[in-house]
Amino acid sequence: MAGKKVFFSIKNKIVLTLVVLLICVTGFNLIYSYKTFKNDKERYIFENSLRSSELANKNILECIKRQSELLAATSKVKSEQFYLTGNLLSTDESFHFIYNDNSFEIYEERIKKIVRQEAKQFKSEIKISPFEKHLLLMLKLENGIRFALVSKEVLTEPMARDSLFAYIVTDKAKNIYYGEKSLTPGFLSIVKADVLQSSQITNVNNKAYLASYSQIKQLGLITFSYVSEEKAFALFKDILFQSISFSVVILGFFLVVAVLFSSKITTPILQIIDKTKEIAEGNFEGTVEVSTRDELQVLGSSVNNMSSQIMKLLGDKQEMIKELEIANTMLDEYNENLEAVVAERTKELQEANNFITAMINSLDQGLFVFDKSKQCLDIFTKACEKLFNKVPTGLEVSKLLDLTQNQVEAFEKWANIIFSNMMPFDAAKNLGPKSVTHSNYGEADFQHIELEYYPMNDEEGNLQNIVAVATDKTSEIEAEERFKEKDAYVTMILNIIKNKKAFYDFIDEMDAMLTNLADFSKHEDLSNIAMIAFHSMNGGYANYSIKHLVTVARDCESQIKSFSGDRGELESLIEHLIDTFKTEQQKILAEIEEQLAASKDKVEIDKSDLAELKAKVEAGEDAKALFHEYFEKDKVSSIFSPYAELVKQISVQINKPMMPLIITGGDIRVDTNKIKEFSSSLVHLFRNSMDHGIEATEQRLAEGKPKEGVISITCSMQDNHMLRIVIQDDGGGIHVKKIREVLEKKGIDHSGLNDKDAMMYIFQPDFSTAEELTELSGRGVGMSAIAQAIKNLHGRLDLRSEEGKGSKFIFELPV
Repeated sequence: MAGKKVFFSIKNKIVLTLVVLLICVTGFNLIYSYKTFKNDKERYIFENSLRSSELANKNILECIKRQSELLAATSKVKSEQFYLTGNLLSTDESFHFIYNDNSFEIYEERIKKIVRQEAKQFKSEIKISPFEKHLLLMLKLENGIRFALVSKEVLTEPMARDSLFAYIVTDKAKNIYYGEKSLTPGFLSIVKADVLQSSQITNVNNKAYLASYSQIKQLGLITFSYVSEEKAFALFKDILFQSISFSVVILGFFLVVAVLFSSKITTPILQIIDKTKEIAEGNFEGTVEVSTRDELQVLGSSVNNMSSQIMKLLGDKQEMIKELEIANTMLDEYNENLEAVVAERTKELQEANNFITAMINSLDQGLFVFDKSKQCLDIFTKACEKLFNKVPTGLEVSKLLDLTQNQVEAFEKWANIIFSNMMPFDAAKNLGPKSVTHSNYGEADFQHIELEYYPMNDEEGNLQNIVAVATDKTSEIEAEERFKEKDAYVTMILNIIKNKKAFYDFIDEMDAMLTNLADFSKHEDLSNIAMIAFHSMNGGYANYSIKHLVTVARDCESQIKSFSGDRGELESLIEHLIDTFKTEQQKILAEIEEQLAASKDKVEIDKSDLAELKAKVEAGEDAKALFHEYFEKDKVSSIFSPYAELVKQISVQINKPMMPLIITGGDIRVDTNKIKEFSSSLVHLFRNSMDHGIEATEQRLAEGKPKEGVISITCSMQDNHMLRIVIQDDGGGIHVKKIREVLEKKGIDHSGLNDKDAMMYIFQPDFSTAEELTELSGRGVGMSAIAQAIKNLHGRLDLRSEEGKGSKFIFELPV
């Protein structure tokens, strides 16, 4: 066995391994390059073929149009492009031919036959027909058809000059205008629809072609541009052959390099093997010379040293045996100690690793790492699985976080910027997604996760990976939302307590409005009346911060607005909506009355009013009249006190500073029960004034107005027992131009209207100048609700407005 030659020596294995690797890499590269280039080449040819067919069609169409324009210009055409011209006149179904050029009399009968046939079924202004080496061009006129023979070369000259693509011009009836006749049936079989198509055709005369086609619908023509597969890929086959040849050369070169490289490695190994054989046979003379400067040289030196040491040891055999016994004993002890040390160290490292893993996984925060490909690495904490219900490894970050399409695009841009080191990490990290929220607050699967980012840099200080720390803030957000809900609830209760009489009047008015709405037979425009009712509830309950009923009312509005069925279906829908709203309203009112320990049946009177009443009774005034005045009437200011709070709320909501609501003449006492409908509808006026009337702070300051907007109310009694209420703001006024634009869009003639009459259209149903819908206004319902309330009370309303200075609404109510 010692002298036996082994074929699979180290040298042969090295050479074989390098050759196999090179063949695999080269072969894969050639196959991949071939497929990629071939697909790209096919697409390139199809695209160029399609463009060529479209260009050819464009040239044909333009040429035919030029020829038809020339032919239409005069009945006596002199042109080198026309070989025969004439007219076909139709009178009482008889045909008369008039020729301007008789140079082609031999074609006369055939031309007459074609033209006479086309005259009966001419569907377009221009038609062409193949005619030997010419085209018969026909132009439809009022009293007949004008025709001419045109050389085909005029149409097909650009196609004949194309060095790459060949062309066929035909129609669906297989009439060939230009091109190879034998290919036409095969090409026509690929026409599927009146659209541009690309296709690879095989088995056309046993030859493969790459072809595209497009159609000229006006002329009924189909133009094919094609090239044989052999011609299309000729250059590609050359490149492929050269690539294979080059690969073979490279393979040969690397084979030589592999042989030399393996020889460089195996020669000193063989020298060392020969020396060890000599040592094994007892020959310790001589040394092995290894010229390489690597581990093999060290091994050769070790072999030489081993040989000399053996010779020395043999000189003193007994001593050597003793030393070997001692060394063997020491070695055994060392091995035993080494195993124990290794085992102890391994245990310590394992314990440390387990401790770190347990400590990290015990954190509530999720930690994962992603690289510049935006994919998560296999470094993450167990908390990530709980937070995201996914294992991060290998996932794209956008999929781990369940980002929306817009969020994905923003994240991609941010990641590209931060990994390109275009900005300092501390500055760029703030541009990344700071949090992800799943579902809405109140839903079972609501979740809010906040994100922080930390860099992982390489030795050169470049960003390599990013550590993302995800913290579940769901509990904190839910606690914050619950606090807001409680705060809103307290605000609602306080608002109702301050305006209890007005609140219960509003409830009575809403119940009356729903009862009136439910009597369907009274309403011709049922949809509009329903919209007014639910819009009034939307605004009214918003005035008292009862958000649940605002949401229900708004949903009812949306269902009615989008309804498209018949009258019976509309009545069923509204009946269902009324029942739903009443049910939800009753729940809320029961809860409010429980909290207030009161009801609408209890009457409250201010201490100052009570003292005033007592003084008048003691003075001997009529007690019945006083009872009517103090217990059956209320101060007008009680109507507007809820709106003072509304103005304050909306001011914060839309960031428009406002002065407190100014009320003049509020001590006038009236029976507010008689004007409940009107007082409830005013919520729409205040919301519109705040949303559209009062300008933004920047605009007010630019126009020299105070920062805070002002809304004032002036009340007075007229001699005819009419209560006059004037509500005025100092906003931007009503823009008559916008009103006229809306009237124009609705098809309403406004040419005879003055500006005052045009402005009054804001009180019409479904009329709004708002460019977009907001929570406060824009539905075109609120102002019509006010107008309807005035009409029901047999009152009067007036409007005065000046752009840039504000608006004044004047109401007169019989009390």
